[in-house]
Amino acid sequence: MEQNYQKTVNSLLKTLPDRGKEVLERRYGIVSGEAETLEAIGEDFGVTRERVRQIEEAAFGQLRKSDSIKDIEDIFKYLYKHLSDHGEHRREERFLSDFAYQKSSPAMLFLLDLSSYFSRRNETKKHHTFWTVNTDRINHLEKFVDTVEDYLADISKPLDSVTFWKEMERLARREKLSLSKKALESWLDISKAIIHNRFNEWGLAEWPEIVPRSVGDKAYIVLQKETKPLHFVDIVERMNKVHFIPGENLSKNYQRATRPAHVQTVHNELIKDKRFVLVGRGIYALAEWGYEPGTVKEVLSKILKDAGSPLPINKIMAQVAKVRVVKPNTILLNLQNKRLFTRTSRGEYTVRRA
Repeated sequence: MEQNYQKTVNSLLKTLPDRGKEVLERRYGIVSGEAETLEAIGEDFGVTRERVRQIEEAAFGQLRKSDSIKDIEDIFKYLYKHLSDHGEHRREERFLSDFAYQKSSPAMLFLLDLSSYFSRRNETKKHHTFWTVNTDRINHLEKFVDTVEDYLADISKPLDSVTFWKEMERLARREKLSLSKKALESWLDISKAIIHNRFNEWGLAEWPEIVPRSVGDKAYIVLQKETKPLHFVDIVERMNKVHFIPGENLSKNYQRATRPAHVQTVHNELIKDKRFVLVGRGIYALAEWGYEPGTVKEVLSKILKDAGSPLPINKIMAQVAKVRVVKPNTILLNLQNKRLFTRTSRGEYTVRRA
């Protein structure tokens, strides 16, 4: 239904007295594209904020009683059906973008406010601004979002897209909610807590894997995805190629985290952050992989002490490879330290006894 809503609104406004027309135009930014406050308009008119509100209310009342509104009933029904198809609740930003052919969002917002079918819920700490055609069902939306948040908090790890939506459908059935995939997506999109990252993994916005808030978080994600140790220069290169979360997350922390990373800054962070272990010359791994800090001599000493008996060189190298990234020649060179290690007649190595 590619009707020009801007022209429709302009036609409606022409039926109003000049002052009522101007107030509504300025309140919604119909002409300028920028909505104005009651106070700003009142100052220009030389009247109070309350008087401007009264003019606005009277203008809407006149339009709702006019014959002209009957001519656009099909528009209201179309928008009503669109919202109903999305589970009766739709995030404002998405709702407006659903009608991309419209050049003016102000006209859309004007029509939504004009009709009694639609109700707007303003943004809170928990949810984005959204529109609904069933206020009685908002509590169902809130309860379901809480259920999903609790579920994610329990599993404490991001889910790939396929697994996530299967689980969402399961939770909806458990809550006896008859929701289509489109409706599920619309409901969860309203929440600020449940989002996906650059890799289309879903989780809670408070998780660093979903919303990285520091260069350390981004380095952590890079290594998780690579599943192998990397030199810090390579880590920085990969960090600067990846955007981890949708651009709508505009917290100050996120803005800082998405700036291009600098090699020295990242290196300093890797040194301080206990999530990372230096396992070679400038090479870092995740501590959760089992890699251990320390010099090559210290690693060799621990391996041989834990073994409790001499080990051949091939087994020593295999054990070292599990916890460090070291060249074979470096291992051999360190084993030549006769103050620390002893080579047996069978060519095996053990820790020298004090």
